[in-house]
Amino acid sequence: MYFWRVDRLVEDFRNDQVTEREKLKYMILYGVFYAVAVNSAFSTAFESTYMDAVELLITASIAIFGTYYCYAKNRGGDGRDFVTRFMCIGLPVTVKVAILFLPLFVASLIVEKAYGIGTQTNEFGQSVSYTTWQDLLLNGVLYAVMYLYLAKKMAAVAKVAPASEPG
Repeated sequence: MYFWRVDRLVEDFRNDQVTEREKLKYMILYGVFYAVAVNSAFSTAFESTYMDAVELLITASIAIFGTYYCYAKNRGGDGRDFVTRFMCIGLPVTVKVAILFLPLFVASLIVEKAYGIGTQTNEFGQSVSYTTWQDLLLNGVLYAVMYLYLAKKMAAVAKVAPASEPG
């Protein structure tokens, strides 16, 4: 696995030396880096709390296990084109799941704002947001549903068609 020498990775791809298992490793790490990048613990718009570390742990774990689960479902069929399928099928799956979860996120936001949950005043008198257990629950369920749905669709694509009988 290459982290710095991109040219070597490019050469391995050119020579068809990158296996589906190697690609899985890149996908898992990409998912972990994404989970870290979008985690509110690294956002300046939020007050960081221990809940942010818990959220990071949950989202990174779901990304690792979810990606591996998708890989296993793909491998259970024809085992081909994991990364291509993951990325191409993953985009509409993510959009669909996010849109379906949008009403829950809006309802949660309304409840949090109505009752002052998830906000506090800092030492400068500014209102700041922080991660709540509701955020953890919704985000965890959203990610889990997304990976489960993606794995189901990848398994459907990877399903090996039965051999047709002669004659």
